[in-house]
Amino acid sequence: MVIFKKNIEVYMDLNLEKVMMAKEILLVLKNHIGKCVVINVITEHKEVADFISHEVKSVVSNAVVKNDQEQVTLSKLLNSVRDEIEREDNLLLINVSHDLGWPSLEVCAIDLNIVKDLNDREAVYAGESVVINGKPFYDDEIL
Repeated sequence: MVIFKKNIEVYMDLNLEKVMMAKEILLVLKNHIGKCVVINVITEHKEVADFISHEVKSVVSNAVVKNDQEQVTLSKLLNSVRDEIEREDNLLLINVSHDLGWPSLEVCAIDLNIVKDLNDREAVYAGESVVINGKPFYDDEIL
């Protein structure tokens, strides 16, 4: 696949990107066993989202994996699933993208018992958040 950015040809290897993104997500999941997992894969490439969904669900069968370009903040992602997860105690929210040339994960672990009366934005701020930037896809080059 070829993408043109500022008249420069940029070659994307979606197989490489989807595998590296899934690897970064699975590393995060190892540290959050037993939590309800909600992941939004921010990509225009459905095959990337499908691959990640398959990989994640092979480890966490009840994970919710979305591919929604509108859920670009963790508070919007939480809002989109709050009714579905109201019986859960611990939640792990992950927004993952690959537009910058590397896997970029925004991760938030939330104790839903503590934040149940807070709005979505406040609940995310009350959680433990971290941004993880994985290894660049293409020989340490930034696209």
